[in-house]
Order: sequence, then structure tokens, then C-alpha cells
Amino acid sequence: MILNIHGSLGDHIMATGLPEAYFKLTGEYTYIKTERAGGDPVYWENNQYVSKQPVGELRSLAFNAYPKDHMVYTPVRMFYDISGHIMDRSQVHPNLYKALQPDGDLIVVNDQAGWPSRRGYPYLDELIHSLLGDGWQVCYMRNDEFADCFGSRSARQLTGCTFEVQPTLRQGVEVLQRASVYIGYDSGYAQVAGALGVPYVLLAGPIPPVNTAHDSCIYALDIPGCRRCCTTSCENGCLQNAPNRNGEIRDAILRNTKR
Repeated sequence: MILNIHGSLGDHIMATGLPEAYFKLTGEYTYIKTERAGGDPVYWENNQYVSKQPVGELRSLAFNAYPKDHMVYTPVRMFYDISGHIMDRSQVHPNLYKALQPDGDLIVVNDQAGWPSRRGYPYLDELIHSLLGDGWQVCYMRNDEFADCFGSRSARQLTGCTFEVQPTLRQGVEVLQRASVYIGYDSGYAQVAGALGVPYVLLAGPIPPVNTAHDSCIYALDIPGCRRCCTTSCENGCLQNAPNRNGEIRDAILRNTKR
């Protein structure tokens, strides 16, 4: 199968489990063809179900075509569109095929998301300072120039972090690979964390967490009354008016990490 993928960073990560599922169904390998530079080989270089030769039928995935009010877990839906077979979540779960070697006390935080409506939790600075007080090392991942962010700048400049990085795409994956916890919005790097199996906190977004949270999601922010409008601008300022859930987030981190 030749798989042509249209979408941004998180969309591509969610597709990383499809070649394995397709191989187990048909015995055929998948050739990845994307609009992003070089086919984003960092996503696929360790995937043993991906072919270097374009063989088979050309299939296309346009991620933004899915009606948001009828979405099921996205990779399952995508695989059904490709093959006509329904498989469960575990069979098409995103996977970057990386061996985890986490640092014992590292939390990676990213305050960016491509859509403005997906960022702006007002208590993020307070959360970071409390985690520093708990003895965590906190890495602030700056990604102002990443293509999936549509040229947008960070919603805020977090203060007090132990250190910060402004990584390339490959380095971003490597930084997350070492993390004990990732904290971020509904964005591409939350999908990377899920594909790496890193415990992560999902600070909501316009798409319901049931569609975007992976098995390693240890906390998904629930915003009362959020319309999940999935627009470039949040009509009600739901995330910006979210209640302070830092206590719940800290408890989730404590329960799901070993130090």
C-alpha cells in the first residue's frame, strides 16, 4: 500500500500505527508518501512495517475531513476508511518504535498548540512552580518555528523552568523519549508522547479527549460547559476560563510516576 498522508504533526503521529495493522491484516508493507518535507522520516525510520519502495494501491488520508461530532478514536476510523475492517484501539495505536530510557525526575512542558483555541490554561505557571517545589526538573520545550504551529508564537513564556530547549523535530522526539511526564495542550507533541508511551497530561482542546487521549494519558482536563467548537478562535474562552485543576494534575503525576 502507498499511503499519502495530509495533515499536521499530530495527524502524522496518529497514523504511525496503521502500517503494522495493515501488515497484520494483509501481509503487505506500507510506503509512506506525505506533503511534509522528506515524508518526515523521523516518524517512520524505526517502523519495521514501512517499505522503502512504492508498491501497491495508492490510498489517501485527509484528516480534517472527519465530522467532529461523529468521531471515534481517530486511528481506528482511519484504518476502517483504508481497509473496511474495524480493529480495536490497541491494534492501531500510534507507535514511534522507540526504546524508552526516561530520566527519573524530568517533566517536559510545552505551552504551544497550532490552534489558538487549544492553548491558554491560566494556571500553567502556577503548576510549573509547584512541580519545581516538589523537586522535579522541568524542561520548557519551545517550538515557535514548528510547521504544525502555523507560525504562531507561544501563548505565554513560562517562567522558572529548570532549563529550556528549542529543538528540531528529531530532538523534540528525543527529549520526550527521556521524559517521565509530559504536560501540554491538544497538539502534535501530545500525540508524540502518546506514541512513545510517556505518561502525559492533556490540557483539553476543542476535540473531546476520548478521541485524542492515548493509553498513557494520565489526566485530561475537563472543562465544564466547553462546546468543543473546534474552531481557530474559542467563542466562549473555555480553556482560558477553566477552573484550577492543578491539585488533581499533581495527584495524577504522583500516582503514575516512580521516583
